[in-house]
Amino acid sequence: MAQVDIELPSRLLNLPIELRLTIWELLLAPKTCKTQILDNKTILTTISRSCSIFYPPPPEATPAARPHDWDDRKCQCHSRSFYRLESNEKLGPTILRVNRQIYNEALPCLYKGRTFITDPNRTFSSLHDRMSDAWFLLDRFFASLSSEARMNVHNIRIPMLLSQFEVYGCREAFYDIAAQLPNLRNTYLDITPGIIRGVETDDSGVVTVHLHGLGHPALDDSEEIGQKDWNFWLGPVLAFSDAAINIVAVDRFDLGPAIFDRVKTALEIRVWKQLLPMRLKRDKRRIARIRKKLLVEEQDLALDGLF
Repeated sequence: MAQVDIELPSRLLNLPIELRLTIWELLLAPKTCKTQILDNKTILTTISRSCSIFYPPPPEATPAARPHDWDDRKCQCHSRSFYRLESNEKLGPTILRVNRQIYNEALPCLYKGRTFITDPNRTFSSLHDRMSDAWFLLDRFFASLSSEARMNVHNIRIPMLLSQFEVYGCREAFYDIAAQLPNLRNTYLDITPGIIRGVETDDSGVVTVHLHGLGHPALDDSEEIGQKDWNFWLGPVLAFSDAAINIVAVDRFDLGPAIFDRVKTALEIRVWKQLLPMRLKRDKRRIARIRKKLLVEEQDLALDGLF
């Protein structure tokens, strides 16, 4: 007599959907940590990679990590898997392998409450190299996820150098990352002045920081405060224009609170004063394209009605 396989009903899947979602949250959602919670109530999740490529170390100096090249397929970062730095989180991702129904229900719990950032965990020869490495790692991390997982990534935090000139690799990185995240809701942009010429203190004790070779009015106690604007190269930021953009000035040159707190707000205001008109202009062009397409469709429908 042939053996007949009997599929027994799952008591877990017979639970109401509200209870199942609670279980998935307990197994997969990020655990609360006050030092990692952002304004949007998400948890910072830092992504890094176990790549050990360094420049040849100069005599009596700490070796500097080599910045990643998008097209360098020999780099170990194309073959080694990512790892998360928050090893204290106790998750149960194996539940996602049980069946397709649990995968579809539980997968959002693993991603939606996180804001993804990267830390190359290396010392680089320049700030640009460190930032471009962070862009590379974030881009490669999302490329390693399934399309279903990327659909549930809602928040990212990404660094950017403020410069009057195009920052090499920035445009490619930002648009590659944005293209992989169709449901992105929040982008935290950590802005840092690209060049600081020096810090000067005059005889009266007034401190002036020179950004791009110019004394920044935010650090100047004269009457010229706020009367001059510095234009930055912000085109790549529009890659994230469909999401809420949060501008945060970050002291990556270790100027110290006494100096940086005076320039922080002014930098954020100046970025927004330039970024908002750019975003409005892009939205107008997008609306114009939609109207043109609708007009063509209306004309096609009118022609169809004549025949």
